[in-house]
Amino acid sequence: MATCWIDFHNPKGTVLVAGVGRSGTTWLAEVLNANNDFRLLFEPFFPDRVDRFGPWWNHHQYVRPGVKTGRHVEAIRCVMEGRIRDPWVDRFNRRWVAWRRLIKEIRANLFLKWIRVAYPTMPIVFLLRHPCACAVSQAKQGWPQRFDRFMEQPDLLHDHLGPFRDLFGDRPTLFETRIVMWCCLNYVPLRQMRSGEMEIVFYEDLCRRPETLLPSLCERIGVRYGSRMRRKLGQASALAAPDSPVVHNQDPVESWRHQVAHDEVKRAMAILERFGLDRIYGEESEPRIPASECLRLFSGGEEADESLG
Repeated sequence: MATCWIDFHNPKGTVLVAGVGRSGTTWLAEVLNANNDFRLLFEPFFPDRVDRFGPWWNHHQYVRPGVKTGRHVEAIRCVMEGRIRDPWVDRFNRRWVAWRRLIKEIRANLFLKWIRVAYPTMPIVFLLRHPCACAVSQAKQGWPQRFDRFMEQPDLLHDHLGPFRDLFGDRPTLFETRIVMWCCLNYVPLRQMRSGEMEIVFYEDLCRRPETLLPSLCERIGVRYGSRMRRKLGQASALAAPDSPVVHNQDPVESWRHQVAHDEVKRAMAILERFGLDRIYGEESEPRIPASECLRLFSGGEEADESLG
C-alpha cells in the first residue's frame, strides 16, 4: 500500500463513486481505477475512522444544497479537493503523485446535491443494488442500523424524510430496519437530483452487462477504458467477504434470494412502495427500469432546490 505524496488539489480532477453500504461501491471504484490513474480516497467521511471528522459529523450527514459556510461545508471541500491525509482514507491508494482523485464513499448520499451545486462539473457515479441484497450483505457484516442518525437532523426531516417518520419506530425485524434505511439513503439523492446530474449505475448491470455499461460510462466521466478494467471486473473487491458469492463463483445478483424468506420480500416491497422506489426494484432480482430512467421518476428536485436556495 502506498500513500500519496503529492496531490495537486484541483477539484476538476475528482470523480465520486457513491451508494449505500454493501452495494458494490468498492468494486466499482477498483474497476474504474484499474489503470491507477487516480489517487483513491476510501470512505473519507467515516467519523469512527478519520480524525478529520468527529462527534459533530453524522454517519449520514445531511447538508442542504447551496449552503456556503460552516464546518460541514469546509470538511466536504477538504475531501473533494484532496486536502486530507489519513491512514484509513489512503489504505488502498497506489498513486504517489496525483493530478486526479477518485473518492469512494457510502456516507455521502445525503449531501450529493450539495456537491453537485458546489462542483457542477464533477462526475458523480451513484450505484444502486437491490435492497434485499444489500440487507443480506449488511447483516453478514453485523452493521448497526440506527434511525437516530436521521431523527437528530431537523433539516433532513423537514426537507425529505418527514412523511416517513412513522417508519422510524421499532421495526418488527432488523431486516425491515435495513430496508427502511436503504430507502431513505437512496430516496433523498434520487429526489434531489435532476436528470443528467449524476450517473446512475445498477450493480446488476455491472455484474451481467459490463461490456455494454462500462465503455459509455467511462467516456462520460473521463476515465480510460481498456483491458486492465476488463480483468478487474472478474476479481473480487478488496472488501469482499470470505463467503461472498463472487469469491465462490456464484451469481451475486441472485444469491440473496436463498437467504430472504418470501414474506420478508413482500414486507420489503411494501416499504419500497411508500417511497415510490418499487418502480425501480421489485420482487424480481433485476431492476425494473433502465438506469437512465431513475431520475425521471422523481419530481421535486428542482422545486426543493429553489425553495432552499
